[in-house]
Amino acid sequence: MDKYLKQYEISTLLTLYGAYWPSFKADANVLIVTGMEEHAFRYQDFAFFLNNEGFDVYSVDYYGQGENITYGGMVKQEVPVNAFELFVEHLGQIASDIKKDGKPLYILGHSMGSFLTQRFLQKFPGLASKAVVVGSNGPSILFGLGKCVACLTVTKKNRNKTSKLLASLSIGSYAKSIKNARTPADWLSYDEHNVDAFLNNPLNGGPSSKGFYQELLKGTNSLYKKKRFDAVDRDLPILFLAGQDDPVGGHGKGVIKLHKFYKKLGFNNVKLKLYPHMRHEILNETKKKEVFADVLKFLK
Repeated sequence: MDKYLKQYEISTLLTLYGAYWPSFKADANVLIVTGMEEHAFRYQDFAFFLNNEGFDVYSVDYYGQGENITYGGMVKQEVPVNAFELFVEHLGQIASDIKKDGKPLYILGHSMGSFLTQRFLQKFPGLASKAVVVGSNGPSILFGLGKCVACLTVTKKNRNKTSKLLASLSIGSYAKSIKNARTPADWLSYDEHNVDAFLNNPLNGGPSSKGFYQELLKGTNSLYKKKRFDAVDRDLPILFLAGQDDPVGGHGKGVIKLHKFYKKLGFNNVKLKLYPHMRHEILNETKKKEVFADVLKFLK
């Protein structure tokens, strides 16, 4: 068992697994929210970097992903009803426990984790002092269309089965956007070593269940309702980061739209940076140290 493995006791019936990387002298805490079909230990290089700069780093895996399969024994397809909202509630509980040490808490969400992070900010205003939103996208009609498809095709009987249709509408479309791709996962990164490591680790990749997609699309479809931001501090520092060539963010267009959305709502401390020649996983790209430095500057 990895020495950085972390158990989060949510209740007597549920334990979630992830990772914890302590610093020798921490001044603040960082909570990382992972993306879909990946796991906490993919962030170890980034966590070690933050440790050296005085941050304790925590991460937790989503239902049926990563360390929850390895150590929790969860079946990959098992995703509870209302999963998006439930997981955000768990993040709130975990963040509250972390903050008991009296140090500031910062939250960083990647991909699916970026949407969960934004919902976290809505449901738990003031709990995180800063937020970094990585590899995200802005309000889109596609969330609603995807939700409709999921609602029409997902039932109680088949929600734990995989869906080629829903996968093709999400990850499949990202893969198809890469011309002359070497692998189906090239959309993740220009770095071939990172892509190969992703494909060769059994904790990464799909297939995700119909229920997973349904709950994710329900969550993202409701995320950008303006009233949900009413309680969020307009002075909250938020940093939006993405690769210029990331298909998840519409090759930069969706992230720019997201930044403008927050600005129109009155957020006055939001920043945006797009990285040329980077795709979805900017924290694992060849020039990731540039991203690390930008995150550090923002957190400091």
